[in-house]
Amino acid sequence: MKLFKVMGALIVLFFQLSAVGQQDNLRLVSQELQRTSPELKSEDVQNLHIDAEHTSSLSGVHHMYLNLTFNGIRIKNSTINASMNSVNLVDNLVGKPIKDLSRKVKTTAPSIGLLESIQSISTRLGIQGVISITALGENLYDFEIEGGNYRHESKAELVYWENEEGEIRLAWNFNIDLPNQSHWYDFIISAEDGSEIKRM
Repeated sequence: MKLFKVMGALIVLFFQLSAVGQQDNLRLVSQELQRTSPELKSEDVQNLHIDAEHTSSLSGVHHMYLNLTFNGIRIKNSTINASMNSVNLVDNLVGKPIKDLSRKVKTTAPSIGLLESIQSISTRLGIQGVISITALGENLYDFEIEGGNYRHESKAELVYWENEEGEIRLAWNFNIDLPNQSHWYDFIISAEDGSEIKRM
């Protein structure tokens, strides 16, 4: 019994230390972004989100793939790649920080729901089926379209998207297969008015 308690405590300690290390890395990346882009304000880069990370077994370099966030919502096309060397210094930093972020965000809550967005795109693509949505966590969803010979399962997310005019738009991001499975599209659909912002 004592062994299980010790093991449980060690696992908790490991995750706590990992979280502390992650916060330290985010702080270092934020500081480096401000150093290399002096026009950025601290609030522009204080809320970074790690999408993925790994440490090279050969070099010991820790690679992080990040996005900026605003109000807990990821800015999907604000990708920042950072590498931390073996002494935990930022070795390489490439990306697209956004200046005056809070001023560029106009909408903080969706006016158009995810279901309505998926229905609209499905209809335009000639897809008929029942759409079911399951919340996975904050701003992240599973969805399924099923009807006749067509079935599609994927994830959807409420995101921000910086358009070509430099505006930050609140949007739904999801992908859909064409009925003949000849292609699939990744959609960015405005959560403000339902318009198609981007198709990739």
